[in-house]
Amino acid sequence: MTPSLLFWLAAAVALLAAEGLTVNLVSIWFAVGAVGGLAASWLGASLLVQFAVFALVSFVCLLVTRPLVRRLRPAAPKGLDADGNLGRTGLVLTPIRPGCEGRVRVDGVDWRAACSTPLEAGARCRVTAVGATTLTVEPLSVPSHSAT
Repeated sequence: MTPSLLFWLAAAVALLAAEGLTVNLVSIWFAVGAVGGLAASWLGASLLVQFAVFALVSFVCLLVTRPLVRRLRPAAPKGLDADGNLGRTGLVLTPIRPGCEGRVRVDGVDWRAACSTPLEAGARCRVTAVGATTLTVEPLSVPSHSAT
């Protein structure tokens, strides 16, 4: 067995092992490229041709599989997308005073909140702006029922 055959075999095994230790596709393309280099070595190609085959096969595998992987990968969870709270209503958990933050619950998630007018615990509010971890809210106007 020639040294170049051993090199490509060891490279393919090492790259496959590295791929097995990760949760993302990071070296699979190079492992396939190493198999291409191994085949070129087995066919008696020069070292320069072997490395060219390795690079070409790796690049083609990357081009072919990346779009497929992106389509098949599940969408990232939305998590706590604060901007999605704009316009939503919430419940005041702790009193909010101008200049002093309180807490509100919007869609089951508790947030720090600020308001330019006082809000008591239990009041309903609407989110008008989003800071890093603080929601700016306003009192939710309750329609008045007038007697006719």
